[in-house]
Amino acid sequence: MSTPSPSPLCEPDYLRSPEELAPSRAPHWLKLALAGSGLLLAALLGTTLLGPMDESIPVTGEVRAAGATTLFSPVAGVLGEILVREGDTVAPGQVILRLDPRAADEQLAAMVQAQAESRETLSLSTASSTSASLSASADRLDALQARLRLAREARARHDLTAPAAGRVLTVFAGQPGEATPLGAPLVTVVEGDAQDLHLNAGTDRLARVQPGLVVRFRIQGASDRLARPALARIETVVAERIVARVAASVPTLPQGAKVEAEIVLHDRPFWRFLYDYLGLE
Repeated sequence: MSTPSPSPLCEPDYLRSPEELAPSRAPHWLKLALAGSGLLLAALLGTTLLGPMDESIPVTGEVRAAGATTLFSPVAGVLGEILVREGDTVAPGQVILRLDPRAADEQLAAMVQAQAESRETLSLSTASSTSASLSASADRLDALQARLRLAREARARHDLTAPAAGRVLTVFAGQPGEATPLGAPLVTVVEGDAQDLHLNAGTDRLARVQPGLVVRFRIQGASDRLARPALARIETVVAERIVARVAASVPTLPQGAKVEAEIVLHDRPFWRFLYDYLGLE
């Protein structure tokens, strides 16, 4: 067999057998690229499996101060003095608002006078009147005394006092001299700086909600929609009303602000979700 002649287009050693050629090796950069790709894939897989896979219920609600007490007008009358402003600190029993007592004082004086006259009439007619007449006079005196006691209690309620130590959150009352109907809200006093969310949920969702669940929420219409939501935790579930306490780290929120929220029912890693979904337990 004749030996092939060298080709001007090839290297001189192209005629060597495979056993005589040096073994080929992958470039160093290719090895690094494959190793980096493997590490990246492992990191992504680990992040996915360990990442949260939660189930939540969307709800709406509003912000309210925790421990807030609203004082209502105990009688129909006229505003006398408003002794506090919003933000003022108050002590238990401190008078914060007075209703004008003049009408109540006049009524009280008239009833005292009527009681005195009834007593005098009863004492003068004791000797000459019949037992039936005396009984009727005594009944009228008892009725006047009962009405007088109620009038004195109503007069005492003209001074509204703080129910506990705290600060004045809202003053609903108008200006002194303005009429106020019975049951009108006058002042709201709040204890401490805690904040609550009052959330609404349908009856079909309420069965899955229980105290201790985490709530993520945002103020409706907030400019920064990409910011992380604030957190709260459910404290009570009554009827269709859910009350959640806002985390202490959340800055003071505007009272009455509407919120968009979601109640987190399950907060578990993705691997656990797959484990339960595939029924591997």
